[in-house]
Amino acid sequence: MTRITNYSGEVTTKELLNAALALSEDDRVELAAALLESVPGGLEMTDPVRATWVNEVNARLRAIDEGRATLIPADEALTRVQERLRRFATRAP
Repeated sequence: MTRITNYSGEVTTKELLNAALALSEDDRVELAAALLESVPGGLEMTDPVRATWVNEVNARLRAIDEGRATLIPADEALTRVQERLRRFATRAP
C-alpha cells in the first residue's frame, strides 16, 4: 500500500483524486473497492449473473493471494486462446 503524506493538514478532493490516480494499478483497485464498500448499496448486485461473476472474480483473487492458482504470462495465455479458437474454427460441422 502506498502512503500519501500532506504536511498542510488538508487535502482537497481534486488533490486526493490526483494522488489516487498516481497509485499503482493494484493500489487503485484496492482503493476503489474500499470506497465502493463504504457507500450504502455500493457493492450490492441486483443482477444474478453479474453477482455470480463478481463472486467468481473474488474467488480467483483469493486463490491467487493464497498461492492456490498457477499464473501464466499474458502473452502465453493469449497464444493458448488463439490456438483453441483456430482448432474450434477448423472443426467440421
